[in-house]
Amino acid sequence: MRRGIIIPIILSALAAFPAAGDGLRNAATYLSAGEGDAAAAELTAYGRSEPTAPLANQALDCVLLIYKKKIAPETLAPYVDALALFAEGYAATADAVFREMASDVEVPWPLRGRAVLLAADMDTAGDRLRLLEDAWGECDDDTGRLLGVALAEAYYDEGRVEDARAVRDEFARRFPDDAGIKYFDYLAEEEGR
Repeated sequence: MRRGIIIPIILSALAAFPAAGDGLRNAATYLSAGEGDAAAAELTAYGRSEPTAPLANQALDCVLLIYKKKIAPETLAPYVDALALFAEGYAATADAVFREMASDVEVPWPLRGRAVLLAADMDTAGDRLRLLEDAWGECDDDTGRLLGVALAEAYYDEGRVEDARAVRDEFARRFPDDAGIKYFDYLAEEEGR
């Protein structure tokens, strides 16, 4: 059973929101111009105007990247532009942007990790495990929590139980106080392992 269901859910929901990319496209334009505050306002309006809209969480997450993680607007622009492309129905083009960002060592980890997660979930090239394994091994920030969970899920999907357990152990070492460890236990129990 493949757990990567975020992308199919978003794709099916996009039909109900034909102008889903408008707010994201506006935000990407502001980001390209270095106008972080204007972009954050656009992203917040998009995310809050229709909380069930496709990519609303990703839009609000970008606001956190601007203010909390202090990602430069120009650095964030390609990511938001790719979200807009995806929302407009250009999934393959968006995936190419996410993949490029995932492999670019100049992209800061909070943003790079998110690009990895979206590219791995799309899995257009059949290299989901490689993307996640590479990122998990390199990631040096809190994005590692999400990458660790996604990698363990991918290993379980492939029947690689021992590898999933190794990720759980490494997760516990890297993030000893994180409640996410309970999710790993849930995965093992769900798989009957």
